[in-house]
Amino acid sequence: MSHSLQKNIKVRVGIVLAIVLFLSLINTASVTNAATVISKVSITDAGRSYLEVDGKPFNPIAVQLRVDRMLWYGGKTLADTAAFYTDAKDQGFNTISIPLPWSQMEPTQNNYDWTWLDSFITNSKNNGLKLEILWFGTLVAGSGCSNFLPSYITSDTSTYTRHINSDGSIYSYNNGYDGTCTGYSFADADTLNREKVALEAILNHLASFDTAHTTIGIQVNNESMVNALACSGGGEWDRSYDPETTAAYNASGYTNGAAFAEHQLAIYQDQLAQVIKQSNYSVYTRMNYWCQNASIINNLLNYAPNIDFWGNDPYTAQINNIQNSINPSTKFLSISENSPYTNTPYLYLAAYDKGAVHYAIYQMAFQSIDGEGMVNLDHTWRPHAAIIAAANHQLAKEPLLTTYKSGTDISYFYNPNSTSSETKSIGFDVNFSTTNSGLGVALKTNSDIMLMGLGGGGTFRVTNRIPNSAEIGYYDANHNWVSTGSKSVTNNTDGTFSVNISGTEYVRLHYNNGIPAGPANLALTATASTTSNNGNGPASNVNDGTSAGIISIDNPGFPQYVTLNWNAGQSFNTVKLFSNYAQGQAPTNWDIQVSADGSTNWTTVASSGTVNWTTNGTAEAKEISFNQVTNKKGVRIKINSANLTWSHYAIEELSVYNNNIALFAIPSTTSNDGQFPTGNVNDGDPRTGVVSMNNPSSPQYVTLNWGTAQTVSAVNLSSTYAQGQAPTNWDIQVSANGSTNWTTVASSGAVAWSTNGPTDSRLLSFTPVNNVQGVRVKINSANLTWSHYAIAEIEVFN
Repeated sequence: MSHSLQKNIKVRVGIVLAIVLFLSLINTASVTNAATVISKVSITDAGRSYLEVDGKPFNPIAVQLRVDRMLWYGGKTLADTAAFYTDAKDQGFNTISIPLPWSQMEPTQNNYDWTWLDSFITNSKNNGLKLEILWFGTLVAGSGCSNFLPSYITSDTSTYTRHINSDGSIYSYNNGYDGTCTGYSFADADTLNREKVALEAILNHLASFDTAHTTIGIQVNNESMVNALACSGGGEWDRSYDPETTAAYNASGYTNGAAFAEHQLAIYQDQLAQVIKQSNYSVYTRMNYWCQNASIINNLLNYAPNIDFWGNDPYTAQINNIQNSINPSTKFLSISENSPYTNTPYLYLAAYDKGAVHYAIYQMAFQSIDGEGMVNLDHTWRPHAAIIAAANHQLAKEPLLTTYKSGTDISYFYNPNSTSSETKSIGFDVNFSTTNSGLGVALKTNSDIMLMGLGGGGTFRVTNRIPNSAEIGYYDANHNWVSTGSKSVTNNTDGTFSVNISGTEYVRLHYNNGIPAGPANLALTATASTTSNNGNGPASNVNDGTSAGIISIDNPGFPQYVTLNWNAGQSFNTVKLFSNYAQGQAPTNWDIQVSADGSTNWTTVASSGTVNWTTNGTAEAKEISFNQVTNKKGVRIKINSANLTWSHYAIEELSVYNNNIALFAIPSTTSNDGQFPTGNVNDGDPRTGVVSMNNPSSPQYVTLNWGTAQTVSAVNLSSTYAQGQAPTNWDIQVSANGSTNWTTVASSGAVAWSTNGPTDSRLLSFTPVNNVQGVRVKINSANLTWSHYAIAEIEVFN
């Protein structure tokens, strides 16, 4: 058969196959389940994505190693590269990402050479590293380069169809170190099928050779795009004009060639990823970009379900650029390549804060052809390496780091100023301050508050009870805590405690009965309205529990109002206002006003005075506390002035609380049967409590002492099985010094409890009393069905 006849048959058959392939794939994109799953993306109950390896959460702290360039241009042998894996381990990386060129694993058709891949696996395993394969096939920067593709592909123009430009020329260019780079047709079934066969061979080899599951992920091609020349200011962003693509395009219903090419790209990549997902060595799949657009992402979201996530190669040291590169809703979960900047620890935390599951540094070994690296070719460390290595070693102390959700159970502190102070929430307030370019991470579990320092370290100030114990240490790979020493905690006697922490410490604060619950944010259940909104987001952004926020119209007149309304009356004593870039756009003076019906007769209960914000970047908060108000259906912020650097003011979030200051007091009692500690009476958990001795005389007392002056206006007493064991008559007494001269400020009278099972409570409100160090409940009588009385919880409000 002549060459021309063979080519014509290929074209005719290819046209039919291209149309059939396109029409079938466009309707059948679905995730394929594998028999053996090594790694995958999972989602927590709170909606936070994370990577899972062999059934356990895993946070890849990754660095790329360009073995290909070291061998081809750096004068190294494959044996020489082994020491660079050790460098990666010594610098605290737990994952190494390495390109695997198709040309090296299949030098001739159907003849596989596993020398490179086996070296990757063995060296990674020997150094305790996980391996991520970067597949270098037909789409490396939008084309197949001669150094990365087998010669049987590059030399056969009849079987493997090239991308044809609109003028009839082949999309091709010289990329120096990577060779001649040529675009291949997305519609060509022969090219797609050969690449799928190559990937299938890799997965089969992994299943038999990598029994330790060292390999955990595969990047499907590298910087995949439609046309690299178009991204660089030349070339055309368009479909291919080869016969097969033209036929598929005409059958598709598309009328725009660029849009069709973007659609084809998603389908092509998904077909490759499907091979990985349906293999006996299924791992997570991802893509990376330096040139993409919204249309490509939408096509991937709709037609590439076998790609788990993707990310940009931003090459930036700007924190806001890193934050903007992560968007879990569109599967942007990775910083796929970024240079090893001196401020990389800040960039790590910024990425994790926004929901990243993957961050990779480019690259391990400095080579002049790339201009970046953690070590030189002689293994000496580059200038920035020590800073990054220290952060890597710290982050590795918390293997579950990326399973915690920002603002819910973890907060990151990465203000770029050398001196800073920030307050964030993990269900209760945590402030981190530094005078030495420190960074911090605070997270909570059911029974522990965890505090991590990085860089220069700093001081955490936590709004909660003093923990039962404090230790320095780390979590091992199975998330078992390993203590390396004790840690001191300072009681600030104002409802907070402080922990000074270095950049190498990870501290566990343990609560024997679980962390006391913080007060509920009542704002979350309110309906928000505002008198000034520029329309970029609804008023509900101001109380949705996220950082969405609201922005006023330009040049607003004052006063302006932000109002929260409830259907039922609420009791509260604290309002907190959050703003980001506060020095440029936060309110600077406001009043807190309340209303019984939520619409009329507004009364001012507190004022901020003139507020001087200290930051101009990440969110800063100002909290105003006042005497408890009750049965209020409305609260509003009356904004009297604001920073208007950009002509508007902005509020990120409003929170409303009824703070229980009893949580921070030291309790004592005159009658305790010894079964339960007295601390149960104010631990924030009504499931615990205290029980008196049998047949107690009257009166008995339960006392709370703060050691510093407080304002109190209400006390709530709770009991379980109240008809059988609750107090039935008590007085609330206060003392200026907490020990003498007790004064009665409220009395319960005779209380007839209505339940005899779940927790029931009685709230006594009274005229606010200032400068009080002690509050006590004087128990005059009680139900003694079982010879004792019991109190589940005492709460005190200011």
